Amino acid sequence: MHDGVFRGVFRGGFREISSANFDPAHGTIKLGGAWLPHQGRKQEFGPMLIPHGTVIAIIDGKNWQLWRNAGNEAAPELAELPTPQLEEHNHGSGGRHYSSAGNPAGHQLDEDAHAAAVASWLNGEVQAHRIEQLVVIAAPRTLGELRHHYNKGTERATIRELSKDLIGRQPDEIIAALRAK
Repeated sequence: MHDGVFRGVFRGGFREISSANFDPAHGTIKLGGAWLPHQGRKQEFGPMLIPHGTVIAIIDGKNWQLWRNAGNEAAPELAELPTPQLEEHNHGSGGRHYSSAGNPAGHQLDEDAHAAAVASWLNGEVQAHRIEQLVVIAAPRTLGELRHHYNKGTERATIRELSKDLIGRQPDEIIAALRAK
């Protein structure tokens, strides 16, 4: 948000929407008196506040971490959550990445399976209403793979995506990255 205006793609065209007409918690905008689903990418909106209770998932090709904002929007305090062990057997997700002697990219299959497993876990948590608002920070390639596996509920719950590798960073570094454009 810059000067109280959100910029993004709504109803097939670029528009500027005042902050009073955008509801990030539900991913909706107010156009012509009606609240409509937001069609643009969440990361187009610049610096943000992190609502209380928001879950922040930080993912790369091998690891992941979960945090929750235990503070408020103005003064977030990230509390680390236990990270579940995942079954990373979904090698079907990386079907477009073939491994052979001439193209030894087996690690890509493993990274794709990891992303698919994380997305599956997030989908389940959103569906069970244990995650209401979600921020996803992932290495660029991993973020692309995650998007292939989000269900509609996870897409709606995701209030922000950040294409950056922040695994192992301290909470203040994570907050600073989210607030930076």
